[in-house]
Amino acid sequence: MTGTLEEWKSTLSEMLAETQTELQSAEKLHALLAEAAADKAKIRSLLEAARYNYEFVKTSSGVHNIPYAMDLLDSALEGAEEASQLAMQSATPATDNEDGP
Repeated sequence: MTGTLEEWKSTLSEMLAETQTELQSAEKLHALLAEAAADKAKIRSLLEAARYNYEFVKTSSGVHNIPYAMDLLDSALEGAEEASQLAMQSATPATDNEDGP
């Protein structure tokens, strides 16, 4: 990875903001749909792992190992997105036959 320390900090700051937004959105969605979610244990697990990775990078500033910090944030973002998708799928009733009986 090339670039200056300031460029790395800027990149991490942008990634942290994006991840935080998605994570908060997924957590709110989970809170709203928790009772309806068939996969609530998996959703909770995804959110816990995403939150842990996000907080780890946020707390450590990530500047000592930029590629690792970026990987953790990518993983956190993917986990939050997957949790949101699962929550939405669980809350949307599936229909086997759209034409009716």
